[in-house]
This record gives sequence, structure tokens and C-alpha cells, in this order.
Amino acid sequence: MQTYDSDYDDDEPIPDEADDPTRLNSSSGAEDHINAYLNQPRYLGRSPYQSIQAVKKAGAKWDPAKKKWYAPNKDVLVELLETKKWTPDCLASGDQMLAMLLRQQDEERKAAHAEECAARKRAAPTEAQSEAYIIKWLGIPKSTDAEIQALAPWKISPELLELSSKEPRLGPRSGLSNAARLFMGLDRGWLVPAEIGVEPPRKKRSTESAPKVLKAHRKLPTLPAFGKTSFSVMFDRAAVRVLNDRLQESTVAEAVQHNYCDICDEDATGMYATCDICGEDCLYQFGCECLETAQTLSL
Repeated sequence: MQTYDSDYDDDEPIPDEADDPTRLNSSSGAEDHINAYLNQPRYLGRSPYQSIQAVKKAGAKWDPAKKKWYAPNKDVLVELLETKKWTPDCLASGDQMLAMLLRQQDEERKAAHAEECAARKRAAPTEAQSEAYIIKWLGIPKSTDAEIQALAPWKISPELLELSSKEPRLGPRSGLSNAARLFMGLDRGWLVPAEIGVEPPRKKRSTESAPKVLKAHRKLPTLPAFGKTSFSVMFDRAAVRVLNDRLQESTVAEAVQHNYCDICDEDATGMYATCDICGEDCLYQFGCECLETAQTLSL
């Protein structure tokens, strides 16, 4: 459905959009049409008469030559598309164009954020900066002229002197200048000038000190396979009978030899006692109830 702007004359027809040479055909994809549209110097479009104020508020400009409202930049184009009251002169729909523009803005925002983070990222210190920090932290003094002159017998060049600062065979660096440290190592024979900066060869493990095996282990003899697969038990019935008789005799003897305690005699007469208060018989172990009551009431 065609719409007219407020400045159109009633007798003047709308220009034919099919005559625009920048347009693609209907067989092209939506992104192709949108990219072709975005390559135009002005983003032209149309809106109904009732939406003039909303389009102006979004930042649209009027093109008197083509008698259309246009967006001067992509930001205004997004504002116009979000109003849903302005239609771009493109075969792709406004929703498709808006989604593509928002995606591009998001990608541009992420790329700018990545560049900003990369610019803010702290760069790793250089070798010279690291060396300066080590010298300051360890308190390494600068080599004096006298210390450098003391290295003359070994013909140490400034490059070798600088290289000796990384030599682990010279010991710790704290409190010593490079020249004094190198002089101490050369004077004590820890290394020679040709060994400065050269990694020492690794020592091979000597096998001479390893104990020799005096005698090889004797191999145990192999036993023949055990071929028996079934077993049978032979009982000696006479021996079992004698064992049962002895067991019964020992049980009876233990029962006869059982002795009752002094209180619990055989007829159980020692289990009871006569109460001194009520005169009734009560258990010897627990006592009478009247006796407990008297003790409770302190009678």
C-alpha cells in the first residue's frame, strides 16, 4: 500500500522505486538488499501523514528533490526503524534491516571494547626493565673502575662482564657488583672466561659405584601339577564314639562340681531375710519396702 508524505501534492504521483539503479532483483538475499541500501549516501524512506512528528523527532530529514524522508546516518536510521512508522526504500523489510543494524552495532561495540582492553592491558616488562628491578631489589652496586681493572688479566670484555650477571656458577648477586662477583669466581677457579654464558655439561650417572650382583637368583623348581580333583573323608566310628563319651562325662562333671554362693544355697533359704520393722520376709539383696520408707523419711 502506497503512502504519501505531508508535502506531496495530491496530483503528483510518487516516483517509481523500480527505476532506482541501486536496487537488486527479487532473487537476491535480504542482506544483499540491505547492504546495497546502506551504500547509498542517504537512507531514503516513507512514512504516513499521521507519523510526521514521530519521524521528525527520530531525526529524519526531508529530501525536497525526491520528496522523501531520509536518515542522515545509521544511528538515525535505527531510531527511525524502531518507531515502526517509517519504511525504508528497500526490498528487505524494516524488521530485517533493524535486526542486521543492531547486530552490526553490537559487533562494533565488542570490537571497540576489545581494542580498549588491549590498550589498557599491562605490557610485559622488557629484559632491561626486569634487570633494573633485580638490581634495585637486590641492592647490586655499580662496578667501579678499580674492579674492572682487576679483571684485566683475564681480558674480560664489557659484553662478557654483562653476560656474567646471569651466570649461576658465580653464586648470589646480592651486595656484589658484576665485576667484583666475576673477579671472585675467576680468582677462586669456579670457571674460566670461555665458560661464561655457556651451560655446563650434564654429568652422566656413573655405573661403577653401583653394587654388583654377586650371585644370580636361583630359580625355584617347578612342582608337578596336582591332578587330584575329588576328595573322600574316612571316619573312624570307634574314635568318634569314644570322643562323644568323653564329652558327655566332662559336661556331667562340670554340672556336679558347680557350687552355689553362700547366700543362694541349694534349697534357696538364704535368699530371704526377716525385716526388723514389719517382721515380713523380704529379698536379702533388695531389702524391705518399709525399711526404704523409713530411710527416706529419716525415721
